[in-house]
Amino acid sequence: GFTMEAGRFFNGPLISDMPFWNDVWSGSAIFSETISHGRVAALDPRVSMILGIQPEPYARFLRRWGPEAHDSGFTARFLM
Repeated sequence: GFTMEAGRFFNGPLISDMPFWNDVWSGSAIFSETISHGRVAALDPRVSMILGIQPEPYARFLRRWGPEAHDSGFTARFLM
């Protein structure tokens, strides 16, 4: 599920695919397979987020992802 709580975003299943989030931030096409419509594309997608998070949940996120969070460019997309 989705939530407005940033701690759940950073430490839950939504963050598990950093390459996906980097793709939608950069505007790369997103493809999905559906039973009723076959392959569906979202061309030139964009995403914006405003997240509020306490220091400790964010620290847990950084401890878990380590250098990958920074090296992938993910942390550069947030103003902390």
